[in-house]
Amino acid sequence: MTPKEQGYYMPAEWVRHEATWLSYPKNPDSWPGKIETIYPSYHLFVKTLAEGEQVHINVDDEAMLQHVKAELEAIDCNMQNIMLHIIPTNDAWCRDHGPAFLLNRNMAEHDRQGVNSHIAKRALVNWNHNAWGGKYPYELDTEVPVHIAKYLGMDVEAKGDVSKFSDGEKISAWAQDAMAWAVSVGLFQGDENGELNPGGDATRAEVATLIQRLVKL
Repeated sequence: MTPKEQGYYMPAEWVRHEATWLSYPKNPDSWPGKIETIYPSYHLFVKTLAEGEQVHINVDDEAMLQHVKAELEAIDCNMQNIMLHIIPTNDAWCRDHGPAFLLNRNMAEHDRQGVNSHIAKRALVNWNHNAWGGKYPYELDTEVPVHIAKYLGMDVEAKGDVSKFSDGEKISAWAQDAMAWAVSVGLFQGDENGELNPGGDATRAEVATLIQRLVKL
């Protein structure tokens, strides 16, 4: 079954939520010559968010964690609503490299009926962020959804990423969607990092031929 067939849907932007996820800005190339000027406004932005909801902030290491904590405490931020996570990133655009959350429209009815469903109340979408077509480094950013899923105790499945195949750079959008579907229905599973890691010099065509022989589609 596809996620849609299982009842998952993308909630609207105005649906009530409990938290916002951010990645702390630190890349000077994103604010040439003026990155230090953004922090007062950024910290006030976080303080305002924390007045009414949880704010999860990804930081690179313990030193950055302590720095951010001190900066927010200095402006009397509601630290009870601040969660700092050591999740290294390339840049600050969590809206792009972070996950999207899906809700399950069937769970309320299951709860009312006392149905013990194996389907989770929410799911996480990993967009396989590639920095807008490889324009910038993204090896850390693309792992953020996996780290968040593990923190939340959610299942981490393979990403449907074909970039590690020898001809992966030639992948079409249609083939990428097909790979993501195969992952979503459990046809493929990833390694301990949730990745598909083909061995040797296998091409997509060779793998597709093998799959056709093994799976009735």
